[in-house]
Amino acid sequence: MQVVERVIEEIRTMFPDWERTVPPKIWPLIEQTAREVPLPELEGFLERYLSAGKEWGFHPYAPFARRILKNVLYVITEQVLSGAGNLEKALDLVRDGSASRLILLTNHLSYADANLLATLFHPMLEAKGFGDDFSVVVGPKVYNERFKAFASLQFNSLLIAQSLTVASGDAALPLKEIARAAKKVMARNESSNMSSTRIGATRTLRCSGSSGSPALHHAANARTCRASTSMAVPGSFTA
Repeated sequence: MQVVERVIEEIRTMFPDWERTVPPKIWPLIEQTAREVPLPELEGFLERYLSAGKEWGFHPYAPFARRILKNVLYVITEQVLSGAGNLEKALDLVRDGSASRLILLTNHLSYADANLLATLFHPMLEAKGFGDDFSVVVGPKVYNERFKAFASLQFNSLLIAQSLTVASGDAALPLKEIARAAKKVMARNESSNMSSTRIGATRTLRCSGSSGSPALHHAANARTCRASTSMAVPGSFTA
């Protein structure tokens, strides 16, 4: 019971004025979920949440955070997904070995776009055998607020130092720190599940034709998008 109450309290601390700012129907949903899930899942969440963003490199998702965010997003948003057939085709290419992995590029109109993608795509990813593979490349600003750190646990993430040409605020790091981070990310990537992750989303890559609706790219070499074959989703997800 102590673990359950601590989890609920940790979530409340993300919103200092939660009784006024959070929709009333959300808290019963959070508390009910916390009391129903297995204890090890809550303990695993606490461990990952409290350490989120403290190390460069790969961070695995937390099942409890995924449950909460999926349920909350369905309650507070109206989601529309079109062009899902293209996603299915791309996943089939990965599954049958025609492509090694799938990279999704978003127009990044909101901090929540990765969470919406993770929520909308999860049923199909799970049906195709990739339910635990969705991963997102993130920068340091994802962890400068506790709620964003919590939201990052809906999916696997790879924390990298951003180039000085695109970084701003807390993410603008000295070159030595960027080099140190890159070295650490490479080392952790080789020893973690990230090296075998086959479904990834990024908000840092820029490719021709990536504005507007999201674009799906499948590539033999996932480190580049310019050499990839691209399939533009004819519609877009909205919330």
